[in-house]
Parts: sequence; structure tokens; C-alpha cells
Amino acid sequence: MGDLIDIRTLLMNSSFLSLFFAIGLFLFSRFYPTFNGIKLIAGALLINFFSLSLNGAQQHVPDFISIVLANSAIYVSFYLVLLGFSRYLSVPIPKSSWLSLVGFVLMLIGMMHFTFNQYDVNARIMIMSSASAIQLVLISLLLLKGNDEFGKASMRVLSSICLLSAAYFSLRVFIVSQSVQLDFFMNAGLLHSMVLIVYQVLVVSFSFSIVWMTTTNLELKLRLQASLDPLTQVYNRRALDEIVADSDVDSKLNQVPLSAIMLDIDYFKKLNDGHGHKAGDTVLQKLAMILTKNTRENDSVARYGGEEFIILLPNTSREQAERMAENLRIQLSDEHFSLDNGSDEALHISASFGVATRESEIENWENVFKRVDVALYKAKRTGRNKVESA
Repeated sequence: MGDLIDIRTLLMNSSFLSLFFAIGLFLFSRFYPTFNGIKLIAGALLINFFSLSLNGAQQHVPDFISIVLANSAIYVSFYLVLLGFSRYLSVPIPKSSWLSLVGFVLMLIGMMHFTFNQYDVNARIMIMSSASAIQLVLISLLLLKGNDEFGKASMRVLSSICLLSAAYFSLRVFIVSQSVQLDFFMNAGLLHSMVLIVYQVLVVSFSFSIVWMTTTNLELKLRLQASLDPLTQVYNRRALDEIVADSDVDSKLNQVPLSAIMLDIDYFKKLNDGHGHKAGDTVLQKLAMILTKNTRENDSVARYGGEEFIILLPNTSREQAERMAENLRIQLSDEHFSLDNGSDEALHISASFGVATRESEIENWENVFKRVDVALYKAKRTGRNKVESA
């Protein structure tokens, strides 16, 4: 069966496949310049094109070019893939990556020795397969450390492909070590033809994964933009409705309380009229930061409209919600709001708070919102800068 698969033809096919995807990734990087590392991976595929082309030219060009230089270039292309994904995912290269440099030096010495001093095709195959396996394991480990914003599925799939490929190269080392001596790589047979199929799978996988990860990241950013208030970067009212629906179901299923805090900046219109809308925007932004910083991870802060904010508090009793509202009120009262207008002027603001907790499982959430709204305006009517419950 090995005679049916011509290695030289596979080398040419693999080289042009690398060229095709290298061009594709270079073009892709131009459309998405904010994503780092794509050009490095494209460059790796371009180097792979030249190295496989040179490898396929054995007996037509000097051995130093078609064997030593070509295989060294393949090794470099793997390292560029590692470096490219490191920059793309903003993940530091593993500390064990120093093995890559050591491996390159050892591989270069070995390829030179077993090409010019002691001609040994089997030894060269084992050296190159071992080097490839090490590089692929490093790439796989790096992918597993990637941020969720690029999609766990894409990183795990590519990591698995790299590990399977590394396993193939390791198996190839073992089989070759037990095999008869080969006289010429182009006549090596099925096992060694398969290595080029593996290279093709890796080229396609690297390229496809970049597109997959980029698409996942962009979709996530679009969803965040659609759910965040553009000024304050907390949830908007549309996102709040979705969060409320999910929290409402969880609260009923687990039979735990669900509370809400609504707050409104006192005399905000006077602030806007006296200092301008830019100052008002600055206050809203800093207020949102304070609310986010001083609430729990599973709480949800949303801008409800104008200078009104709502904080949704899962698994929180009325007493706990009142304490949190009071702590936030004190925090805001003590805060100095600089206006970022080049002056040393700072504002002191206060806010009025309303608190409500769902009384029973049969109470709908619209009624809770009505009660928290009533509590807020009671706080405003009775002196402002205070917390009221309903």
C-alpha cells in the first residue's frame, strides 16, 4: 500500500497547502489587526511551504539544503506557531520552552552528523519526530492556558489535535528504532507518508482554530457591547431583564431570597446644570465603578435610566440588602469625585436608596420592582441620602 502513496507528491501537496493557508492567514490578520500573533503563525506556514518544497527536492539540490536546512526550517515553523499562539492568547510561553532552543541545537547537530558523517535516514527520522513531538506538546500546554474569551472548545480541540500528533510522532520514533535501515526517505513507505498527512491536518487545524477563536472572541465582545451601558460599562436595562429572569427562576427553584437595591443620585440635575453634562457623565462613570467594586461577584449592577441604578442581589435577605445599601450610601458620601477637567475641584455627592425583597414565591418580579421604586422615592421625599425599604 505504501507504493500507492508517493512521498514526493505528498510533500508538494503539503507545501502548497501551507502556502494557501499562509496567504489566507496573512489576509485575515489585515482584517483583524487587533489580534496579535496571527502573522507569526502565517509566517510559520510560509516557512513550512519552503521547507517541504526543499525536502521534496532531494537528489535535485544539495543535501544541506534539502535535508538539514529544510528540516531545521520545519522545526522553526513549529516554534513560530508556539510564539504566535502565545501572543494571540496573551499567555506566556511555558517555562519549559527552553527545551525548544536546546532541541533545535541538538537537532541541527544530529541532522548534520547523520547526513554527512554517518548517513542514517532512520536516525534523522527519529530526531525530527522527537523534536516535532516536543514542540507540539508545548503548543498543546499553552493552548490549555488560554483565556475563556477565545472559547474553551476551540482551544481544547486544537490542543487535542496537537497531543494526538505528538503521540503519532512518538510512535513513529519507536517503530523506526525497531525497523530495518532505510536507504532513501522518498522510498520510506506508508508510515512515513502519513507524517505528511499529519502536517496537513496541523496546518488546517492551526488556521481553522485561529478563525474559530477570533469569531468566538468577536461574538463575545458584541454580546457584551449589547448588554452594557456604553457610558458606565455596567449592565443596561435590556441585560438586566435577562438577568432578572434567570435569577428569578434560580431563586424559586432553590427557595432562597432575591433582593434588589435601587439608587438615585441626589440633585443630579443641579449638578448637570452647574458643572455641565461632561461632569455629570464623569460622576456616573465613577459611581458605577464604586458600585461594581463594592458588590459581590454574583451581584448584578445595572444602569436603569438617567442617574438611577439597580443592584440585583441573589440569595440575599432584606436585612443583608439593607446593610449593603447603607454601606454603599456611606461609601458614596465619603467619596471625592474629581471632574477630570484639569482643575482641582472635586464634588461630594449623595444618593438615596430603596430596598425590596420578594416576599413569597408567588410574588412576581414586576411587583418587587414597584416596591423598590416606592422605597427609593420615599427616601427622596423624607430627606434624601438615606436607605428605605418596602
